[in-house]
Amino acid sequence: MYSLIQLLRPKHWFKNVFVLFPLLFSGALWTPNVWTAALLSIFATVCFCSWSSAVYILNDICDRESDRQHPRKCNRPIASGKISIPVAITIFILLILVPFAALAGMYFYREEFQKPVVYFSIVGAAYLCNSFVYDFLFRKQVLLDVFCIAIGFVLRILGGCAILLAVPSQWILICGWSMSLFMGFGKRRMECVGADSEYRSSLQIYSSQFLDVLLGVTATCSLLSYMLYTVSSDTIALHNTSCLIYTVPFVFYGIFRFMLDSMSGKHDGPVDAIVSDKPLIICIILWLATAIGILYFFKMRV
Repeated sequence: MYSLIQLLRPKHWFKNVFVLFPLLFSGALWTPNVWTAALLSIFATVCFCSWSSAVYILNDICDRESDRQHPRKCNRPIASGKISIPVAITIFILLILVPFAALAGMYFYREEFQKPVVYFSIVGAAYLCNSFVYDFLFRKQVLLDVFCIAIGFVLRILGGCAILLAVPSQWILICGWSMSLFMGFGKRRMECVGADSEYRSSLQIYSSQFLDVLLGVTATCSLLSYMLYTVSSDTIALHNTSCLIYTVPFVFYGIFRFMLDSMSGKHDGPVDAIVSDKPLIICIILWLATAIGILYFFKMRV
C-alpha cells in the first residue's frame, strides 16, 4: 500500500491548487451558486490530481533504468521492483479514464453541467497531450522542457476557468505563465546543484549562472504582472475594490524566498521547498487570507 501511495506522489498534488485560482479570483464565491461552483472546482482539482499522478507513473516507467542508477530515485516503486510494469500500466490507464468517466456521468446527469464538462474535458485532454509531448520529445531539451511544464500549469488555470464557465482574464494567464516559468527554472536550479545533474542530460547544458539569470528575469516578470493585475481597471471593476495592491508585499517576499530556496541546493523540487520552508508557508497563508479578506469581506475603494 505504501508503494502504491508513493507511486501516485500525493505530495505533488499541491501543484493542482492552480485549478482553484479561478474560483477565488473570478468572483464565483460571491454568487448564489457558490456551493455548486466550489464543488465543481474541487472536482476539477481531483481530476487533475488523478491525471498528474498518471503522468508521474508514465515518467517512472520510461525512466526506470536511469532511476536505478540514481542514489535517491532508485527507491521509487517501479525502479526498485516493488510495483511491476503491468500493474503500473493498469493504474496509469485507470487514473486517466476514471475522471473522464465521471465527467461523462455529469454530462448526462444534468443539462447545466454539459458545457462546463465539455470545455473542461478539452482542457484535460490538452493537459495530457502536453504531458506526453514533454515526456517523449522535450524532456531533455533545454528551455522547451520548462516551457512544457509552464504550459501544464496554465492549462490547470484554464481547467479551473472551464469548469466554472469563467472567461480567463489576460492577467490571470500572464501571471500564471510567468509564475510557472519561474517555478520551472527554480526546479532546474535545484536539480543543477544536486545529484540529478549527473543523471539528466539537459542539466549538463544548463549552468547555474544561466539559470540564475532566468530566475531573475521570470521573477521580475511575475512581480510586474501581479502588480499590474492588482491596479488594472478590469480587476478593480470586477472585484469592486482597488485594495488588492496590499497583497503585493507577500508576493515579493514569497518570490524572493523561493529564489533563496532554489539556490541553496537543499531541496529536490518546488514542492519540497514550499512544504519544508515555514516562512514561505506562512507567507502563502497570509497572502491567501489577505486576498480573500479583500475580495469577499472588505470591499472598498481607496
